[in-house]
Amino acid sequence: MKKLLALLLLAALVCTLTACARETAGETIISDGQSAADDAQAAEPAPDETGREETQPAPSAAADPLVGTWVCGEATLEVARRGAAYFCRIRLADSDAELSEWSYVCSRIGETLSADGTGVKKELRYGEDGAPLSAVTVYTDGTAVFSRGADGSFLWDDRRDGAGEGLVFAYTAPAESAPDIDALVSDFYLTVGSYHQGVAGASLAMANAACGTLRFAAAHRLWCADAAALREAMLGAWDRLEEQQRADFVANYLSVIELIDDCTADWGASRGRFDDAGSGEEMTALLDDPMTEISWGVLREAALGLKSTFE
Repeated sequence: MKKLLALLLLAALVCTLTACARETAGETIISDGQSAADDAQAAEPAPDETGREETQPAPSAAADPLVGTWVCGEATLEVARRGAAYFCRIRLADSDAELSEWSYVCSRIGETLSADGTGVKKELRYGEDGAPLSAVTVYTDGTAVFSRGADGSFLWDDRRDGAGEGLVFAYTAPAESAPDIDALVSDFYLTVGSYHQGVAGASLAMANAACGTLRFAAAHRLWCADAAALREAMLGAWDRLEEQQRADFVANYLSVIELIDDCTADWGASRGRFDDAGSGEEMTALLDDPMTEISWGVLREAALGLKSTFE
């Protein structure tokens, strides 16, 4: 009888220990799962001041030897980079007001950049003031290879219509550092602060300010600017502004950033306002240029990075 009771007690003890082990394991699984969920949530990028998610900036293009400007006679090759992708743009002047343009999205293998079916050729016309008048797309399926020589030159192998035959582009300009302070004051800060919200015509004036801001980014080749140099130049220009000029800029700059972002996301939905303001054609040309898009990203990031200084 005593042996039977001992066996029953031993069986009860085993069942109790098994149940505890299962409960502990369950708690561990739940705890680990919650920890993973918390880590994932913490890793999600936070929205910036415009409500869009911030991304980690890419290393400065200024440190990349494949980024810069090359020339061959009347033809110019510009190479920019965004993340792992490279953008090559060739412009060949046909006259003072007309030029042919080839642009490619390329991948890099060693010292070679190649584009497979991503090339776009356009025929462009400009007015006497340099403003774009028309852009006719010739094709959108170009293929090309850019091979970099030991001397730093680029050989353009155009495999769509052979336009690059015999063209070797010599290296001429490294990545630029930043626009000068005077240009930042007049063409960026004062352009953004050039209108007053809540008054008649403010919407159209804001469209022109957005176009001017994008024009500034493109004209100063911010696609190859050094981020640190740009920040220092922007701070120097900020110190030059009068109190009212600062207030006008601060009142508008987030709205201008949001408008440009909306245009890059869905130009068709935003174009009407720019057409009414008289800047629709120029804005279209700017948005069609991948170099301008990269330049805008650099300026946008720099401006948002100085938010605490501005405000």
